Amino acid sequence: MNSLMHVIGVVDPQDMNFLTKKSKFTSRKAYSSSKLAQLKFSSILQKFLMNTNIHVMCVEPGAVRTNVTRDLSRILNILYQKMFFFMFDAQQGSRSALFAATDSDNLDYCGDLKAQGCNVCAFIGCHCRISEPSKEAYNERTSFEIWNKTMEMVGLPAGGVDMILQGEEIHCCYGANSDR
Repeated sequence: MNSLMHVIGVVDPQDMNFLTKKSKFTSRKAYSSSKLAQLKFSSILQKFLMNTNIHVMCVEPGAVRTNVTRDLSRILNILYQKMFFFMFDAQQGSRSALFAATDSDNLDYCGDLKAQGCNVCAFIGCHCRISEPSKEAYNERTSFEIWNKTMEMVGLPAGGVDMILQGEEIHCCYGANSDR
């Protein structure tokens, strides 16, 4: 699941967890940046799956009533409560995921993206339509940096996806310094 909030996300591949404190941590910044990173990671995953029948899509459920405001200020929580009427319930929020999984046009679109060598995977919006992701989502250099950093963070070998596709067993060693 992704979010249109990826549009305002900024990802520093060397500090994806905001540990260096180069920029002030906020829940909005963390959320939007994580969604951009997820979209960029998914786009590289699609490249590794280029010659397979497996398609990658990022899906936005829209504004769904959740406990997302638990860390926001009291004022923002009050505003959130006022917006509740305009938000999707859980069932409505699942529509875009069901659309992504079942509409055959989406498979054709994903196939077209692969054939064109597109730098980004499909993005399905909350109104059950193929949507255009942010301009930054197309930045292949940072997408590969995010891919490599994520693989390092979870302890997967650089060629892990190819190894899995070839039927090899690999082990994830969470944390870069774990024994392999």
